[in-house]
Amino acid sequence: MRVGVARPAVRSVDFFRYRKEWNVAIAKGFNVRLHESGPHPGPGTLVVSNHQGFGDVMALCALLPAECKPNYVSKAEIGNLPVFGHHMAIHGDVLFDRKDPDARRAALNASLERLSQGFSLIVFPEGTRSRDGVPKSEIRPALIAAALERGIAVQPVGIYGTNNIVEQRWKFPSVLDVSVSFGEVRKDWASAEAVWEEVKRLWSSAKAEHAKGEVRPR
Repeated sequence: MRVGVARPAVRSVDFFRYRKEWNVAIAKGFNVRLHESGPHPGPGTLVVSNHQGFGDVMALCALLPAECKPNYVSKAEIGNLPVFGHHMAIHGDVLFDRKDPDARRAALNASLERLSQGFSLIVFPEGTRSRDGVPKSEIRPALIAAALERGIAVQPVGIYGTNNIVEQRWKFPSVLDVSVSFGEVRKDWASAEAVWEEVKRLWSSAKAEHAKGEVRPR
């Protein structure tokens, strides 16, 4: 945590580095060991991930390079959470009311604008976290489809090990392992559904590596 140190300019690479450091500190505070495989995205990439719990944002913030300037698409309530919602609006995250169709359309347009400005964007297209940790069969594909139509690079990501580790931390061992598998960054995915199939494959791979202890510490 930066105490008594001036915060970097809003939405600069240094500010995203500040955010990364913040989430690395949160992970350490929760005794979470992060493991990863695969390439990191560059600026202006739409990152599509499964959603197991609040720990997903922490893990991705801690692992993604500040240079890709990662923003998130999230329901407005998350921005109000202590610690985990810290800085979300300041960082340019797209927060919206899920119950408002007009807000959804505005969020789509705002997301595409952020991507066009060179900021990466992370979206959890399941709409809400999976209660059992298994990626859902159906997604909300609008943003992924719109990005592909505009020739924006898309990267699927599979996360395993974050299910309830924040929401019900007391139920778990003192040290927790979280695996993040970064997929290929491409502009030529056939469809949003094809991207999601790759997310599910990456999640299965992360789960298998996690079970074997073959994850690589960050």
